[in-house]
Amino acid sequence: MPLNPGASGELVVDAEGRAILNGTSGTSGKSVHSRGYVSRFTGAKAEITLTDGDAVALMRCSLQSADVLSCDDVSKYGVSTMYSVRRIGAGPTNLLTEH
Repeated sequence: MPLNPGASGELVVDAEGRAILNGTSGTSGKSVHSRGYVSRFTGAKAEITLTDGDAVALMRCSLQSADVLSCDDVSKYGVSTMYSVRRIGAGPTNLLTEH
């Protein structure tokens, strides 16, 4: 889950609001695979609900620029420190067929 300090990875969100997070846990170095959806989008704020099958995390993000979100996570483990999510390209139209 994104809550782990030092975690890195790729978050992909499609045009339908589905999300996939693939990366590496900062604490254990193991692979992280989570799926979810954009659960709220209002103004310059978005929330993305993700699960890895064991835990559920809520990414709370605020738009900082056209390409940067400032986020934190809320899960059963607590609240993370703030981190940045940067856009590196256009997302797919549909994660069900393209990812």
